[in-house]
Amino acid sequence: MEDSSYSTIEIWVKNQYLPKNLQSLHWEDSPETEVCLSVSPNGRLRKKLIYLDSFELAVDYTAYLKTIFNKRVYRDSYRMEIKYYASTNLKLIKRWKVSDSKTVRDLLSGQ
Repeated sequence: MEDSSYSTIEIWVKNQYLPKNLQSLHWEDSPETEVCLSVSPNGRLRKKLIYLDSFELAVDYTAYLKTIFNKRVYRDSYRMEIKYYASTNLKLIKRWKVSDSKTVRDLLSGQ
């Protein structure tokens, strides 16, 4: 049976440190408001979630991301959360999980 569990990584960054295309423009949000984003398999902030096939891979990838984020303007104003989901029936998530996990593994093995 195929494993349908997956992990995602959420990145919370203060609005003022984000590029314009990722900032929250809601009228209630201020520059100090934290915005929830995710990260691409290549380490760039984005709105679409990343789907990884194991919790361990997510932990390894967040350790790699910390080294990248320490060089960015929001280095002192972010936090990461790993979320684990036991199952999914969505074929789209399963497809993204395979693609994202392969890209992340390739990136981590090339360090």
